[in-house]
Amino acid sequence: MPELWRDKMKILGIDQSLTSTGICVLENEKLVLSKLIASKKKGVDRIIEIKNEIIKIFNEFNPDFTAIENYSFTPNRGKAFELGELAGVIKITLAELGRPAIVIYGTQIKKFATGDGHADKSLIMLQVYKKYNIEFNNNNLADAFVIAKIMENIVLVKENKKKKKDFEKAEWEVLKGYVNIKSKGGTTKMAKGKKKKSGSKKEEPQPQENPTPQIE
Repeated sequence: MPELWRDKMKILGIDQSLTSTGICVLENEKLVLSKLIASKKKGVDRIIEIKNEIIKIFNEFNPDFTAIENYSFTPNRGKAFELGELAGVIKITLAELGRPAIVIYGTQIKKFATGDGHADKSLIMLQVYKKYNIEFNNNNLADAFVIAKIMENIVLVKENKKKKKDFEKAEWEVLKGYVNIKSKGGTTKMAKGKKKKSGSKKEEPQPQENPTPQIE
């Protein structure tokens, strides 16, 4: 297996939300970006706006690995469908950008951060502050940070940069479930895009200017 971890390794973590999508980028285990994508639009226009913002962040940081939260439960049927559409669009976008995302379950995010997969979501912010001395004022940002940390540590374990002894019991229980994951159903768990050849110009995906199709 080729070396995955190298200088300036960047990880993109996404906690998708219809109203405030959390984005965190880590570089060499340090937080270099935390941003909320807050949209006032509705329906397809809102999903496209979030997608376009993710493309902008991707083009700015060119992350080596990406991870997003898995579909979350909501009793609101209409909202559940729209959340599913948003997650699907983000997955497709990241795959088209050459960095298919690992999908992290909400219970795994809680377990990695707090030690309890069924902990109250609000505890994640507190535990992130205690563990990493980073203070977030938004749950989605804290979740995005933990998602990025899980992805980062998956790579570190895969490259033997860290071992079981370097983690708390709950953290290791989360990581070991992902380390040996293979590609399944079109979602590549540890895939990396091809590196551009020296001297070649990278063509960056561009946000859509007029995204809403008109029905004639």
